[in-house]
Amino acid sequence: MVDSKPKIQLTEPQKLWLGTICSKLRNGQPVTVRGLKVELRDRLPRDFNPSEIDSRLLKHEDKITLLGIGLCDPSSESVKHADMVILSVRNLLASNYEIRSVAVNYVSEDTRLPREEVACAFKDLSEFGIFHDSGTTYGQGVDGWATINIDDKAFDGFLKYESVGQILDSIVVGRGDAKSPTSDEDSPENVNWDFFIAHSGKDKLPAQELYGLLALHSRVFLDSECLLPGDDWVREVAFAQRNSRVTLVLISSNVDDAYYAREEIASAVAMAREGKQRHRLVPIYLDASGVDVPYGLHLKHSLYVTPESSVKTISEILLQLLARLTGTPERRANRPGTKVKIEAAPPKTPKTEILEASQDHAAGASIKFARNLLDAIEASKTRCRQTGLQYLTPHLLLALLQIPDGFARRCFDEVVAGLAGKVVRSLQVYVEQELPRLAKGVSEEGAEGYRWRDFSWSELESIRVGADIASQERSPLVTTRHILLGFLRSDSITVGDLRMKLGEEKFALLVDTVINTPDEQKPRIPTLKNGSIFKTPPE
Repeated sequence: MVDSKPKIQLTEPQKLWLGTICSKLRNGQPVTVRGLKVELRDRLPRDFNPSEIDSRLLKHEDKITLLGIGLCDPSSESVKHADMVILSVRNLLASNYEIRSVAVNYVSEDTRLPREEVACAFKDLSEFGIFHDSGTTYGQGVDGWATINIDDKAFDGFLKYESVGQILDSIVVGRGDAKSPTSDEDSPENVNWDFFIAHSGKDKLPAQELYGLLALHSRVFLDSECLLPGDDWVREVAFAQRNSRVTLVLISSNVDDAYYAREEIASAVAMAREGKQRHRLVPIYLDASGVDVPYGLHLKHSLYVTPESSVKTISEILLQLLARLTGTPERRANRPGTKVKIEAAPPKTPKTEILEASQDHAAGASIKFARNLLDAIEASKTRCRQTGLQYLTPHLLLALLQIPDGFARRCFDEVVAGLAGKVVRSLQVYVEQELPRLAKGVSEEGAEGYRWRDFSWSELESIRVGADIASQERSPLVTTRHILLGFLRSDSITVGDLRMKLGEEKFALLVDTVINTPDEQKPRIPTLKNGSIFKTPPE
């Protein structure tokens, strides 16, 4: 399926012109040639001529084609609808290769798109150059076609179709080797969410139950739990799905009448078709009997909620999948319902400057916290006790970054200016808003993992590792620096999130900075190299 015309070579000014048109269309703003020239006059060369942009992407200088939209805004509604229409026709031809024409009514019923939108998509497909080039007009004030003719060229085009992106790869120079002219927000390196849950409004309760079970161990987007008052619902949900690793589709008889759920399914199918390394789609059937399976899901390996396979069982399977996709070991500690042995905390002596807090589990030697560190983590522990919420790794990192001496802040800001403030704000939103909301929105079984339970500091992996590092250095005190190193070495979700956001190079630089920056106690700087302190999760 190759266009016979020469490949399109776009210049940066041409990409800017197309991208600006897409941005205006996305925001519902008018597009005119004169308006674009005024807006971009300081960003375009004097000899720029929009009429030189290939007609497969732009017509009449300001009329962007469907392929042009696909190049600049691949997640747009028009591109998704065109993809649904093409796949519907392709499946029809695969079932009956003698068909010579396809009508709007059939595709509308198959995709559940309005007839007018299918008619417009029929006409837009003629711009691709590989499908039909003739049909009958729709009429009724709609600039579209009621039927399309399927000759041999169109038959081959539909049968070989994979995605709009694949077509663009075949006609635009540099596609597949270079980034999209709009942004890099859709690249796998910029995944913000591990799971995106798509569901009908009537399936909100099972969606919230699954969210509660997954959220303790991964980053999960569910609109009812993650959107804030005043958010642009349509844009935020679309952005979250584009920047997620896996879309979980909850399927029941309710999906048939759920417009937005079907839109999210179509988006997931399109992204997964671009490559399963970029995005994965997992159908989860809440009720498999009598369900009309949405398009694109028939061939997907699916999960089923049954009396023998509960939502909790499904969540465990999904966490195992996430561990395989990210190359990190499955996190089993502190799952909902997990019982942890509680050790008695040693007695506190407020007037002393140091406190025996844990035992070096290797050598049995007493390790003591520096006073400023102890005050900070004890205060964070007290806040959790007062709110009734479990103490988690985000609480510990937030406490370290808020210690007045500023050691943790200095290290973070040394790597990226202003990083400490951004991380603090993100952690505050999570522990003050997200966790309380999570605890209220899950089942009794799921809520167990969020409830406060008393503990000793020696139970936390970051504290134990930090104490070991202090012991190796023969330091009399466990300081902020030791615990921060222990945190960076741990296999927590928080560390994984930080590593993903920073990238491997900057994350390694952060570890080096912490190792080689003396703290307020001025311990002897270790001679260990980065690889000796920081344990990379096994593949």
